[in-house]
Amino acid sequence: MPHTLSNPPKVLTFGEAMAMFVADTLGDLSGIEHFHRRLAGADNNVAIGLSRLVFTSAG
Repeated sequence: MPHTLSNPPKVLTFGEAMAMFVADTLGDLSGIEHFHRRLAGADNNVAIGLSRLVFTSAG
């Protein structure tokens, strides 16, 4: 069966997932009290990008 928007190919990504902590304010690291946690890593970025393009992805 050919791949279409209603039947996209499935994509499997693998690698190491990482967490990125971004400070809420500027300043020395020792003085920062609050951080936002973000998902990082090339494999996660690829999986997210492909899922936004209608691919089915598993990371």
